[in-house]
Amino acid sequence: SSRYIKSYKVDQVRLDDLNFKTGFSSIFLKIDVQGYEFNVLRGAEDLLKKIALLKIEISFTKLYQGTYDWKKLINFLESKGFEIWDFENGFRNKNNLKLLQADVIFVNNKFLR
Repeated sequence: SSRYIKSYKVDQVRLDDLNFKTGFSSIFLKIDVQGYEFNVLRGAEDLLKKIALLKIEISFTKLYQGTYDWKKLINFLESKGFEIWDFENGFRNKNNLKLLQADVIFVNNKFLR
């Protein structure tokens, strides 16, 4: 029952271009941007060094126009020191129960001491 409803134009700013002054030694980041997740991560490579936990919606099948290969996204995060910790909120095809999308929790290995 997933279908196109409407599109929106939004301003885009790289997360690395924002001047975050958190005072925290670690950050939890949640990304859910309807298929644009890999682009967001590529614009946050400096910020990723401060992120301890990352929750990101990953589509395992193409649901949005212009999306990325989910394996490329996982390989990218692994190259930055993240590993998959958990899956939650899976979205499945109601006819065959194939997993289409899920929120994936990643942990930055440098925070696992």
